Amino acid sequence: MSNKIYINGRPDGIGNRLEELLRIEYHCILNKLTCCYYWDNNGSYNRRYPILFECINVTIQDKNKYPVNMINEVGWMSNRDQMIVAVKNVKLIKPLDTDNCEYTGVHIRTGDRIRNPVPHADFMDINLFNRIFKFTVKQINLEKPKYLFICSDNEKYKNRMISKLDKDIKVVDPLISKSGLQVYDDFYALSQSNKIYMCSKFSSFAITASILNNIPVVSFFDENDSNLIRYYANVIVVNLPERNKYDILVSTIFDMLRSIKRLFLRARLFWKKT
Repeated sequence: MSNKIYINGRPDGIGNRLEELLRIEYHCILNKLTCCYYWDNNGSYNRRYPILFECINVTIQDKNKYPVNMINEVGWMSNRDQMIVAVKNVKLIKPLDTDNCEYTGVHIRTGDRIRNPVPHADFMDINLFNRIFKFTVKQINLEKPKYLFICSDNEKYKNRMISKLDKDIKVVDPLISKSGLQVYDDFYALSQSNKIYMCSKFSSFAITASILNNIPVVSFFDENDSNLIRYYANVIVVNLPERNKYDILVSTIFDMLRSIKRLFLRARLFWKKT
């Protein structure tokens, strides 16, 4: 029996790739194996990154896809102790210099996580995202960390959050040195914070950044409400409050207005073509 396995990795975002590497690394530790891993930049979502991680038992390359993919032989971790064992063998490939200050991190995830209709529990509609956003701001203002690092895939929401923060909270960029890749810099800075607020229903980016240094990640939903449960992260759950009748009415009105706007735009496009 060979002591080497070959795996073609997920062509996904950084969080999903790291989760897969951690899973493979633990499998290799458990079974005394090594792995040859293809870092796939040819997926349908155009998520192309240089190799960002290095592992003890997994050799990563991005040149040639393997003729076989043995990922189905790799089991899932079943508890937090296993995740802690795996993460000791995985690290970010390029250490960066940071300011000597303790700060809290926030990851605002929008993009493809906002869907209508919502396909499954890791996603959210715009109304739920807006509730999460407002509650994140409220919790941060209650906690009042001295320094706060914010990263997002949407500058509009990042700037909106900054405008709503308590005046005593200082928003910082803790990195002294940069990698030249914004997504790596954001991930690294998050991983060095003392706690991460996940401003989204689910974000593997925020979750895996917290796992790297065993720091808490704040979720506004129970771990069983999404795939968060399978990461065995250090999770602090702060339950999102239920909507009151006024909020429900307002969101219903805005939904109707958005639907009317879409119908109007489609009708205008139709009449332009005829």
